[in-house]
Amino acid sequence: MRANSILLLATAATAALLFTPLAAMAQTRVMTVPAATVTYSVAKDDIDQAKFDAAFARALEAHPEWVRAALEKSEVLRLQAATAATAAMAATERAVYSRYSLDTLHVGAPVLGNAKAPVTLVEMFDYNCSFCRQVQPRIAALLKSSPDLRVVMVMTPVLGADSNVLARFALAADMQGRFAQVHDSLFTGPTPQPTDEAALSLLAKTNGVDWSRAKADMAGAVVTARLAAMQQDWEALGKAGTPSFLTPKGRIVGAVSIEVLAASLNAGERAK
Repeated sequence: MRANSILLLATAATAALLFTPLAAMAQTRVMTVPAATVTYSVAKDDIDQAKFDAAFARALEAHPEWVRAALEKSEVLRLQAATAATAAMAATERAVYSRYSLDTLHVGAPVLGNAKAPVTLVEMFDYNCSFCRQVQPRIAALLKSSPDLRVVMVMTPVLGADSNVLARFALAADMQGRFAQVHDSLFTGPTPQPTDEAALSLLAKTNGVDWSRAKADMAGAVVTARLAAMQQDWEALGKAGTPSFLTPKGRIVGAVSIEVLAASLNAGERAK
């Protein structure tokens, strides 16, 4: 290929072509130029890489606006993608929140406070998460000062096998109506909370839980299904971190203050 033909190819290329590796160009037998909708057939053996590089460099030097246009286009595409991703995640957050705020609670998640209260806060947490432990007294204080609030507890045991055992134990306790007591004990007890049978049986006895029944339920289909459904929602939300809160106004991540939590709850929002 003559040098002027190579230069013609470089000149006709769009900004997107500027970012195509030259080595890949040299191996391609058919080269498509999108903006000009022209296809150039180039035989591999016709390309002298050094001459091509030199011609391409001269073309860029003569037309620096190509690079600027490509960068501007790239930024526009990046912003469009980010906006679309943000909108999609916001829609997912609303969908998950709406399911948990129904009177018939989604996936049978345990509830702190009045289960029939009209305002719902959803907390996603792990019993071995230190930040979840920090925020727990704030949740208790918020419930005490807000009789029209319920907190739906969604377990996301992401910190290992022990977290999974503790989540199963809490769900088994919930099946006996003893979730609140066990939940408080797990967050106020030692950290990390031991998960051997002796420790869990003592924890069960201390909180009025039938250990034999709880042990069977921990491995049973009901607890397994409930935990799997919670995990599915957690994954749909991008595994943002623990604790995570879903509120009528959106999602909050981290051990935030009671003031932030209170402000996130719209008093006019009611569970349907």
